[in-house]
Amino acid sequence: MRNILNLFFRAGIIALASYWFPNQVECTDLKTLAMVIVCMIIVGIVYEIISIVLFPLLAASGHLFTYFSIIIITMLSFTFIQLIVADHFVHGFAIHGALTYIILAVLFSVFSLSDSKKVG
Repeated sequence: MRNILNLFFRAGIIALASYWFPNQVECTDLKTLAMVIVCMIIVGIVYEIISIVLFPLLAASGHLFTYFSIIIITMLSFTFIQLIVADHFVHGFAIHGALTYIILAVLFSVFSLSDSKKVG
């Protein structure tokens, strides 16, 4: 359920960005938006595979600051990579300017839902 809500948040952010800033983010129609989301899902699957292998190795090292720093850096970089791949492969979707990529990546990271498990 969390992943579906994150998917809707990302679609909403892209739709609002293309509506409010049409010179910076171009998304021609709903089909293009759906293809952008599918492209982001594919890159997200690659991220999950890498994180399954990489993060337990980092956690075993015992350096919590390094562990959390690398998690934050990889989250932002893979969100950035998702946008670049979607911009490159989906016709009708374009992002103009490096600052727009950074702003969208930060918005995706801020408005994503994470697991909140209660201990005890």
